[in-house]
Amino acid sequence: MTTSSQLAPGDVVSIDFPFAEGDGGKNRPVLVVSGPNTFGDFVVAMISSSGQDDGVPILPADIAHGSMSTAGFVRTGRLFTVEKDSLVAKRGVLQPKAMSKVLAKLCPSLGCRS
Repeated sequence: MTTSSQLAPGDVVSIDFPFAEGDGGKNRPVLVVSGPNTFGDFVVAMISSSGQDDGVPILPADIAHGSMSTAGFVRTGRLFTVEKDSLVAKRGVLQPKAMSKVLAKLCPSLGCRS
């Protein structure tokens, strides 16, 4: 795995996403929104294959480096803090224009600037 210090906002990574019931989990794609903090942790947004009200569509062409096999939706209402040890693999990096779309949807609820 890429070390956490090499990751930045806009990176699409896989994490071991635990099931709510606590038994196991699933390898899922997420978008790095911020981090790493001083502990090496990241804030990530879930990427889903199904659209929701909080979803920003991401197409395979929106990936600058790496690849995505199908379109997805960055869920700006599904943010998580993850430990660096839960990061499995780097899948790619969003194009700046695509990241700007995500931030434009995310920032009003967080008070940041897009």
